[in-house]
Amino acid sequence: MAINDVCPMPDSFPDLYNTQSNEAWRDFFEKHPHIVLVANSDVLDPRLIRSHVPDDTLFIFFNKAYKVLHENFAGRSMLVARSGSMGANIVHRHEVDDVLRYFSKCEFAGILNIRTAADERFSPASNFNGAKVLHADLEPLLSTKYPPNKIPTSGFALIIWMRELQIKSQIVLAGFSGRRSPRWKVFDVHDWTFERAYLRLLAERKFITNFGQLTSARFEILSQQFQDASAAEIQSAINETLAARLDDALAHIDSLMSITKWQRALNAAFRRIRPKTRKQRSLDRNK
Repeated sequence: MAINDVCPMPDSFPDLYNTQSNEAWRDFFEKHPHIVLVANSDVLDPRLIRSHVPDDTLFIFFNKAYKVLHENFAGRSMLVARSGSMGANIVHRHEVDDVLRYFSKCEFAGILNIRTAADERFSPASNFNGAKVLHADLEPLLSTKYPPNKIPTSGFALIIWMRELQIKSQIVLAGFSGRRSPRWKVFDVHDWTFERAYLRLLAERKFITNFGQLTSARFEILSQQFQDASAAEIQSAINETLAARLDDALAHIDSLMSITKWQRALNAAFRRIRPKTRKQRSLDRNK
């Protein structure tokens, strides 16, 4: 049964979803005074987040949302499906149903399939098992707003787009840490330093806020306890400390590179002889 066949869409999800104009998207987002972007993080509790925001909040999830949702999510929601060279990742990995089963059918706005890089391909709406689908090509926008030779994360791409649209809603980020954990990889194809710096600047300009930030940032705490110090002096102390920690980390990384030389050589040898994946075979055929 198609996810949108069970009940009519709420008034907050009008037919503006059927157009890709900037004005229509701005109107759609701004019908929700609060928008929460929920990253796939193992430190999140979506139920706790819902209890701290108004009922008309729009929650935006990304890709494999089943890794952060462990039960049906009853709030107003939409799913951003990132595309890769084979189309939407959840489509070619046959994960659409695994994701959609966690969303309330009456409150689910649908799927937004986004493209952010030149080699990424959309999947047709018919491949999303009956869910309401719209495509957004963000590659032209992001090509001039992101460091070259890297691609943005899905959440960061959406934030840049919302800033370009000049959304007036309060945008709340949940779980945007950019940290590796036992369950989550931090892929090198993204420029994590650029993204974290960008988000910090947006937060200082009140365009976004971070959910669950119970303590002040280092700078604010130091400013409170050293009121005779200038902002430049505090920032200089932070920068010098970070530089020293980075030098120490790089020394350890260099040592690890030497110690693991034979493991990396063995890994490279196995990669050369292992069979090609379905994705690699398909890309070879397309070439």
